[in-house]
Amino acid sequence: MSNGKTLPLPGQQAILDQVKVRLLEAGEQPRFQALLARHHYWGRIRPVGERLCYVATDAQGQWLALLVFNVAAKHLKHRDRWIGWTAAQRDRRLRLVTNNSRFLLLPDRTVPNLGSKVRGLVLARLRQDWQTRYGHPVVGVESFVDPAQFDGTVYRAQGWQELGATDGWGRCRRDYYVKPDKPKRLFVRELCRNACRSLQAEHLRPELADVETNEIPVARQMMEPLDLQGRIVVVAALHTQAETARLIVMEKGGDYLLTVKDNPPPLRQNIDHLIPAPEAGFSPTEAHRPSGPDGGVE
Repeated sequence: MSNGKTLPLPGQQAILDQVKVRLLEAGEQPRFQALLARHHYWGRIRPVGERLCYVATDAQGQWLALLVFNVAAKHLKHRDRWIGWTAAQRDRRLRLVTNNSRFLLLPDRTVPNLGSKVRGLVLARLRQDWQTRYGHPVVGVESFVDPAQFDGTVYRAQGWQELGATDGWGRCRRDYYVKPDKPKRLFVRELCRNACRSLQAEHLRPELADVETNEIPVARQMMEPLDLQGRIVVVAALHTQAETARLIVMEKGGDYLLTVKDNPPPLRQNIDHLIPAPEAGFSPTEAHRPSGPDGGVE
């Protein structure tokens, strides 16, 4: 990441003008993690809970940068003071804040100002991407900077606010923290106007309120620690979601039996169009069960 004021050359400027960002595809995870392990000073990451991974590419589709956003740190005194929420509000609303836990500019592809350009493109779409995948947006983002590696110039140039140093604790599993005695500099940024005011309000705005009551993401969180390899997950129609299916199959190695009703209509219509109806209907009632020669069920 360049922290100076070096201007890009004409060819480098073309890269900046043409760079695009997209969500990582499931089959790209091995390459993504291998590059983090090789080039990022914190190495690969296995985030728990809600998360999004992004890839920045040039005009030819070559990878330029990698980013990971995942669940925010549970306890950060400087962030909590900045937001102004209570401990109870934090526990209910933490999923409205995300942590930019990895940002890697691939060393053989970087050009001046690429970091600022990529991060700006991602932050412009982050709220909607989170809404699409998890059913709620995020309104704030935090990030940690190792003072031994970077001075945070790019963050400040993009409107991030430095709140101070962390105590040095780091999460290595869902609810397990270790203290490596390496405090990081904490930067934060609102993703929409008056985000902090919304997070500390007595009642959340309607578009945010589902985060406190929506059982869809809660069900996904419950699946995270489970071994679903070779198992079939059966859930109610409420949980017939693309992200839930992806978690079960792509990440946990299981299969699913999801109920589809008339809501949402496009999914039901697509199923009716792509999958032919059975030749004969059936009913769990005794009167409709086909009988064998001995009166039993065939």
